[in-house]
Amino acid sequence: MGSIEDTMRQFETKELHQVFHISDGWKQVPPVNHGTIGSIHVFKRDLWVGSEHVTAVVLYEPIVNREKLAAIRSQYQNGYAKNRIVLMVPKNADIASVQGDIRVITMSSFGYDAGKLVWLTKKKNAKKFMSELPALTAS
Repeated sequence: MGSIEDTMRQFETKELHQVFHISDGWKQVPPVNHGTIGSIHVFKRDLWVGSEHVTAVVLYEPIVNREKLAAIRSQYQNGYAKNRIVLMVPKNADIASVQGDIRVITMSSFGYDAGKLVWLTKKKNAKKFMSELPALTAS
């Protein structure tokens, strides 16, 4: 048994691996940092000439913070043309402050409804508010 955060991490990893699939040559490499707000995943694939690196930043905030993205950019993007940053956010998150060179992926499993983060389950399109889900603790 795990916590709600563990479940969220499993869904985010699953969705990222759908975009950066192993059959396309993508490999997940360190660092995988799980913070209280989101996570940072790094993917790499070898090309005919060199390699391509993608830093996937997963944020669960309703409004994307420009300063946080600038800090992540300075840490993970070194000016190399094949280094990219991808941002994954829940559906209906405000992404107006995201710069044009950052690709935005919206989650299919989480979204904002009436200002609250909800789990968009597939069971008859039910929605569960994160505050209503039971907190499971590891035994």
